[in-house]
Amino acid sequence: MTGKLSDFAGLLVAPAVLASLLRVTSRRGVLGAHVAIGVVFSAIKLAPEAARAVEGLMALTPLPWRITVDPTDLIALPVLLASYRVLGEAMARPAPARPVAHRLALMAGSLACVATSK
Repeated sequence: MTGKLSDFAGLLVAPAVLASLLRVTSRRGVLGAHVAIGVVFSAIKLAPEAARAVEGLMALTPLPWRITVDPTDLIALPVLLASYRVLGEAMARPAPARPVAHRLALMAGSLACVATSK
């Protein structure tokens, strides 16, 4: 159950985290972040090789991951549309103009992803 929750939470906030890390300020860039997250998520849920590659990269960080290849997790992909709709406009603004609620949602979602990951 927690694995599925982390998939939904991760797809909600991961594009915003990626866009923030890349300092993306356009709607096109935010859309690119959402597409990139969707491609990587799909790959690790369908291909064991992709899952092992991401695990290898994450092993270099303080938060190593254990990824379960499970195509049924793809049910969470529509969350990317909700994420883009909710966060896309806010992410396309300069950081100081972003609403406090957006920053709080980003922090809470990031914590939820980490807390529910295996």
